[in-house]
Amino acid sequence: MSKHADTGKSTRRPVSYEDVKDRSPDNDIPVWVSGVKARMYVHHPRWSEAVWVLFEEPHSLMDNYPEGEYCKEFRTKYFQIPEPGHLIWGKGDENLWIIEHRDE
Repeated sequence: MSKHADTGKSTRRPVSYEDVKDRSPDNDIPVWVSGVKARMYVHHPRWSEAVWVLFEEPHSLMDNYPEGEYCKEFRTKYFQIPEPGHLIWGKGDENLWIIEHRDE
């Protein structure tokens, strides 16, 4: 897998729940997700609140994709952002991604 985008050119402030809550695809925020360029928002549709991560470049954060493909859009209602910079997700809270603000 190729190297991710140059993360050194961005302000590296941790993303908090307050930064991403009550947003949508129209007002999502640019982020780094464990060093991968993405956009992110937390939305509360009719039912459960969910987090969306829209990846903008290839990554290996999820390895259940065929060779040469990657997850472009990730959504789950099983998540928490217990402290700025930490996105924990999965039914058993078994996954941790580091989330940081990214300049556009």
